[in-house]
Amino acid sequence: MDNNKSNRRSPLIWVYIVSGVVVIGLLVWASLRLLQETPVREASVEIPGEGWVTVRFSTSPFPPVAGDLVQVSFVPLNTRGIMVNLGTNLSFSFGQRGSQSPLGVEEANIDPMGMAYQTWVEFPFTGGYWLELDVGGVQNVIFQFNVR
Repeated sequence: MDNNKSNRRSPLIWVYIVSGVVVIGLLVWASLRLLQETPVREASVEIPGEGWVTVRFSTSPFPPVAGDLVQVSFVPLNTRGIMVNLGTNLSFSFGQRGSQSPLGVEEANIDPMGMAYQTWVEFPFTGGYWLELDVGGVQNVIFQFNVR
């Protein structure tokens, strides 16, 4: 009789084990997908006279929508979190991921409050893009992002 009870519990244990593995697998898959879709939004560069500067890149809306005007913002911060003035504007180029040819060259101007460099850009296609920012003529910083 004891042997009969253990046979009935055995399939139920396997159901729990398989369910647990499936749930863990779904969580891992969702986490990896989220990391894959979230592009690098910060890059650091050493600028003579300023030291290490972290440039934060953002778009509004996020993610950008193909064919619509998108506000592009850059905020260069020093190690103390204070914005670094890199001049009145910053130039950048952008193109589709996998292509070396830029689709456009733009300039972001410092906003009236002096808190960020901003401009409006239209991305013509959906997919992955790169954006190369000229940081004060010293070095370039490259960001990658997706357009929907």
